[in-house]
This record gives sequence, C-alpha cells and structure tokens, in this order.
Amino acid sequence: MDIGLHALMSISPEKVLNQAFGYFHLKPFAPKVLQRGLSELGDMWYRNEATVQQEHFTAALAQRKLDTLIAATPLPVHPQMIIMGGTPGEDHYFSLVLMTLLMRRHGFPVIYLGANVPLMQFDETLTLVKPALIVLSAQQLKTAAPFM
Repeated sequence: MDIGLHALMSISPEKVLNQAFGYFHLKPFAPKVLQRGLSELGDMWYRNEATVQQEHFTAALAQRKLDTLIAATPLPVHPQMIIMGGTPGEDHYFSLVLMTLLMRRHGFPVIYLGANVPLMQFDETLTLVKPALIVLSAQQLKTAAPFM
C-alpha cells in the first residue's frame, strides 16, 4: 500500500523507530538497519548531503531507544563482569551501546563507561571491578593506533 510521501513525512521518526523495534528482532535489526543507517547518515553529512543537526538528532534518537532497552534488561545471570568504553579521543559510541545491550540481553553484567575514556586511573578501576573482559572500541585509526 502506498501511503504517499506527505503521509510518511507526518509520522514522527520516534514512532517509526518504536514500531520497527516492536516488529523486528533486535539482533538482526540493530546492526543491519540502525548501525548501517547511522553510518550512511554520517557519510551523507561528510558529503554535505545531510546537516549536523540531522545526524545528531538521528543518533540521539537511536541512543535514547537503546538506553531504554538496556534499562529494561533482566538482572544478569552470569558472574563475569564486562567493561566497555571508547578509547581516548574516540567520540563514537553507538557500537558500544549496542554491544552493551546485546551482552546484557545474554545475561552478562556490563559496565558501560561511554566514549573517550581516559586511561588515567584505569588500572584502579580494573583492580576494583576485576572484569573478565575489557572492550575498548576505536573506530578511527588515530584512536586505535596507541593500542596496536
């Protein structure tokens, strides 16, 4: 059924996203649609085909939805703690938030530190938390290079 461009534009992006999350399974939907869509929107911004406001609005909308889903996950069933964060200077965080959600849905306790995690005092955090796994994400060569 063709609802027409005008009708489609009148639907709020948040409503579309909520309906998509309700309809599709998270595992294939998030990486194939959400992550890919945000990546393509970033490319559009780079080519000056989308504004910074459009890119930030869309990323914030997806982030809010994932945060809501993370907050609704059941209590962990596995004892192995996982720490996730972005490397110093890395501002990209969506993949980490998505991975946090997926790991929590599998019953793992995850401490998400956010993007651009400074390494000062990181050893103190590791000593205190004693994680079984540390995931540091870098999506740019300049933020990954110090760890190679």
